[in-house]
Amino acid sequence: MAREALADLIRHAATVAQTSGLLPKVALPEFSVEPPSRPEHGDYATNLAMRLARAARMAPNAIAQILVSSMPPNDMVATAEVAGAGFINITLKPEYLGHRIASIIEEAGLYGNNDQGGGRRIQVEFVSANPTERLHAASGRAASLGAALGNLLRASGWQVELEYYVNDAGSRLAAFGQSILARYLAARGHVGPETEVP
Repeated sequence: MAREALADLIRHAATVAQTSGLLPKVALPEFSVEPPSRPEHGDYATNLAMRLARAARMAPNAIAQILVSSMPPNDMVATAEVAGAGFINITLKPEYLGHRIASIIEEAGLYGNNDQGGGRRIQVEFVSANPTERLHAASGRAASLGAALGNLLRASGWQVELEYYVNDAGSRLAAFGQSILARYLAARGHVGPETEVP
């Protein structure tokens, strides 16, 4: 949510700069708003100035300075600073972060839910562990991954149908069933080919 709001704020700053003639009126390229690799560089960083440099025929650092000075007053950004070749490092206001945390706590288990799926239907298929072999860590992987994927899709507005295939068919399970029957018959005193373990 903060990332999208920051991207909108940065686009607005670019539009203001273009309207006032500080930047040429060229189409804004796609750009990133990501947490920087080092926390001391702020909460987010954007590369718009570097992405815009070629089309604007300006140095990225100069574009970044213009974008920072064109950013309107807002409730999110504490500082926006030009760094390196033209990155803009952004630090969020503590009040904004406090408000976001309060809203996360209030939304509890519904935090992050959205309607990206738009009510469309989707089926998630996954299989059980092989019942004829020993269980191991990978045995639960398909079930947990399938169930988690279904939950994430539901939280994103999809109508989800989970299809859990029980792995109970095939020659291995048939041989397993025949061996149980053979042991049972042998234990009851039957003699014959049906008591031979496959």
